Amino acid sequence: MRLSEKNLIYHKSPLIGIIEFVAKVGTDIYYKSIGSNEIYEGRLPESSFKPIPLSEDWLLNLGFYLENSKDRLSIEAWAPAHPSQRFNIDFKDGKILLISRYQEDNDNFTMPHIKYVHQLQNLFFALTDKELNVIV
Repeated sequence: MRLSEKNLIYHKSPLIGIIEFVAKVGTDIYYKSIGSNEIYEGRLPESSFKPIPLSEDWLLNLGFYLENSKDRLSIEAWAPAHPSQRFNIDFKDGKILLISRYQEDNDNFTMPHIKYVHQLQNLFFALTDKELNVIV
């Protein structure tokens, strides 16, 4: 699992649940828990974590919205260095689609390798230089 700072992943223990990745040292992951009233930090072996599969609920929590056609979830993104380079990241039929709004033909790119929340967070950051975080 390739993680970047602030990626969200599951911990196998329901007591910890969803965590935010902070750093990896050797085979240990340093993390902060999220979703509770207390900040809970710790270090556990990487083998005790698993990725969060993409789902409609997760995408809505990450700021995606339901398109008018009701068959896909979408979020807008743009490259800060090139504001005219706009993208939509859509989720349809269990797959991520990257739609370029830069050209009139709106090129579509299916991204079947993006299956987990942390992968989507990394793609969004690569495109926008901004974090894709849970909306509370």
